[in-house]
Amino acid sequence: MLMNIRPLKIPLAASLALVLLIGPLPASAQNTEASPQASDDPALAPIDISDLPPQSPAAQPGSSLDPAPGPDGRSAPAMGGQTADQTRAANAAAGVYSRPLLFAPEDNGIEFTSPQIKWNLGDGDKINLGGLVFDAASIRLTLSQAKRRSVPRRYRADHPSAIVTSIGFQWPSIMSRTGQVSAELESGKVIWSEDVDEAKRASWLSDVKADGGKLFKAHGRSTWGILDLDPKAAFLKNGERFRFCLTKVVAEGERLRICSGLHAVQRSGDVVKIQALDEGKRPNVFIGKEAIGTRATVNFPESRKIDLLVQFRGGASVALSSRPIQVKFLDVVLGADGEDLILTGKGIKPLGKVRDIQIPPNHFWSATGQESDTVWQTSIPRGRPTLRALGAWNIPFTYLIQYDALPSERDRVYLNARAGSGTYVDGARIRVLSPQGARLSTKETSVRKLPGAKNQEYRWDFLAKEKGRNNKARITIEGSGGGAKNWVAHYQLYRGYPYEISGRLTGIVAANLETVLISEFAGGAWFERLFGMDSYYLSERRWGVNARYFRSLQAFTFSNDVSALNKFSVANADLRYNVIPGIWNRDELFGIIGSAEFVDIGGIKANLGGIGAYWARTMPRIFDDLFNILPFFRHPKYVDMEFIYYPLAASGDVKPGASYNLNFHGKVFWSPRFYGEAGFGIKQFNYISKSAQSEIDISTAYGTVGLGVIF
Repeated sequence: MLMNIRPLKIPLAASLALVLLIGPLPASAQNTEASPQASDDPALAPIDISDLPPQSPAAQPGSSLDPAPGPDGRSAPAMGGQTADQTRAANAAAGVYSRPLLFAPEDNGIEFTSPQIKWNLGDGDKINLGGLVFDAASIRLTLSQAKRRSVPRRYRADHPSAIVTSIGFQWPSIMSRTGQVSAELESGKVIWSEDVDEAKRASWLSDVKADGGKLFKAHGRSTWGILDLDPKAAFLKNGERFRFCLTKVVAEGERLRICSGLHAVQRSGDVVKIQALDEGKRPNVFIGKEAIGTRATVNFPESRKIDLLVQFRGGASVALSSRPIQVKFLDVVLGADGEDLILTGKGIKPLGKVRDIQIPPNHFWSATGQESDTVWQTSIPRGRPTLRALGAWNIPFTYLIQYDALPSERDRVYLNARAGSGTYVDGARIRVLSPQGARLSTKETSVRKLPGAKNQEYRWDFLAKEKGRNNKARITIEGSGGGAKNWVAHYQLYRGYPYEISGRLTGIVAANLETVLISEFAGGAWFERLFGMDSYYLSERRWGVNARYFRSLQAFTFSNDVSALNKFSVANADLRYNVIPGIWNRDELFGIIGSAEFVDIGGIKANLGGIGAYWARTMPRIFDDLFNILPFFRHPKYVDMEFIYYPLAASGDVKPGASYNLNFHGKVFWSPRFYGEAGFGIKQFNYISKSAQSEIDISTAYGTVGLGVIF
């Protein structure tokens, strides 16, 4: 059964009624048939054009919604009714504690009922569908005729008919402006159809407004129509009985069908009249095949599809299929003054005064491969807790939030600003600041006050068991503000894979343009901290090691004046330091390299030391979009580049020259762990072996492809 029909009961001490209309609003809704009706029920308060929100502005610095630095370097929500200055002042003693942990509703006894639709069909001619109001008269046909000699020249002068016939179709455009318009017999057989898009609607509206308003008088309320229709059209036969329908399908399970009542055609020659027929149908609202009634409230489980049919008295009907959309609330608290509720969420935004406090970058150089939504925040007076947003077909859903009590801003736990958005281990050490007089605890790992710490500083060992995904861990605030109620705050960390290995096939091109195949193996490891040391600059997610080894698979020559070489091998061992800390294969990183290179070219060996730098990040959007033209590449990508110069030799037998490596490298992750890779670059080998009395001076360009795994 899809629904649960029952009177609303709010058994808890308080409740918030959130009226949510979820989804896209038509771009031009000025001619909407949604006409307001008076209603004291917030679930039936009519939608008015003036309620529709402008583009939500980003929070301005210094406002109550001023964003603080987020865990990924972007802005994150400043919670509650405090201004940014108040938040900073409250944490001034600790200095670096400025990022709030969130109070998720599900962790603090705040329950959301299933989304519900409430309606009132009245006497059967007009329905209020949770605030979306329209009537049967807004679903109709309009036919007009004029003598051809009296209309503008743009109509076909050579048409065999002396009469210009125009027909207009009207439907509630607030639900959908486009779709397939069809004429259907009483049996349901389709005898004519046409797909209507925005261009056709614009052309129709332009024509209707032309000609000195002659057409506008007849068709000004029509959503779309046809000018100079052939009067011998299939659905204009004398005695024909048909209805028109609009059908729109946007995705599986998302379907809209609006149909007029039956119309009868009367014609004599080219003179045509259409008369609406009263089918005498009993008005009702159906869920699936079950008649519910003209007034009801229906709860829909989140996971079930909605099939709703509104049957008007005259025969017109509206049928829709959809799925209820759950608004995602991240944080619910009382404001600093105790008079407002501060709601923070992501994705679908309500109407009203809503601020975007975290907007994912969306420009040509922005990061890719990580899904993120806009985070918004709004405040609601406790005495009028109503929210609205617009949804699929602009059909409203109502959500009720039930709770005994709510956390407030004074219960907030703040995170050390240096805490990253990722970790390599389960049990990452995070520093947090508790409210004055409160104690922190956790059932997941451990949390303890730092020895000699001031201002309620704690170390939280973060639970992050799952690699390759965000891990949510919770901490309990006990006795905040002297109260008996405990609150649960949370934070999320991405746990990365610290190790990787790969095998590659490399082709190098020497100065004489000879191409040589080389096998290559590589591996790397990254460390959460160095020797367990707690140091932001010297330890935490700073250090990594990398090794590569490749050797030729065939004899070759580097130039025409050098004899063939049977052996060519190079091994590299690198120590890396992240100047910008983060997680490899996920974050943007910049660092320095200390490298050792072991070269053997035809038995002439050299052990060299060098220094360099690297830069790594997800593939920029401009290049990601280009690669994604091919389905093979429509997966997350990570790219890096490095340059290492080798000015040092390990022994006096070798005199180093200008040896260096320049490498550009990229990965495409076909699964969370397995990837394909490709790269290109230049290797320069230049040194003198005194014992061999030989100088090596070789430049090569190379390209490589391979497969790898992270773990």
